[in-house]
This record gives sequence, structure tokens and C-alpha cells, in this order.
Amino acid sequence: MKSLFPDICTDALLESKIFYTKLFGFKVLFDLNWYVQLCSPDDENLQIAFVAKDHPSVPVEYRKPPSGVFITVEVDNVDDIYKKAIDLDLTITKEICDEEWG
Repeated sequence: MKSLFPDICTDALLESKIFYTKLFGFKVLFDLNWYVQLCSPDDENLQIAFVAKDHPSVPVEYRKPPSGVFITVEVDNVDDIYKKAIDLDLTITKEICDEEWG
């Protein structure tokens, strides 16, 4: 196996790309206007991809927005990332907090 990462179907391809590149510094590996594959600036094995949900390569059954999915990104500098998200005027859906697991 060479890699394993999610391909998330979306109508917000550009917004997804901007979110990960500006907030976390992800690098763009591929950008085909209908598909974008990103990787962590610290580890190219940490990847995520987004695909336009109406692209012909997407099976018809999957051409809908994801539901009930959230992506966990673990960082050492959570306070800095949180401040950066606020500075970028990103929508905060859950305020920062301490959890029992960290």
C-alpha cells in the first residue's frame, strides 16, 4: 500500500482547499479544478482530498454532501491554530475546550 486517505465529495472544493492550506499549512499535491489532494507540511503521508461531488468519476450513489462526518486534526499548538482560525474569520462550530482524552 502506498497511501490511504479520504476523498470527500463537496460543493465547496475551493473553500476546503483554502481552509487546510491557510489554517494548517497543507501543501497542494494535485489540483485539477474538480479534485484537490493536500498533504501536511510536516508529513506527506498525512493527506486529505476533496472531489467535486458532481464529477463523472464519482459514483452516482456518492454524489451528495457528506453527512455526520467530522475530521480530527491533532496538533501541539491548539491555541495558536484556534486563534489563526478566528483571525481567518472561519466559522467555529464548536468552541475550543478540554476533553477527557486531551
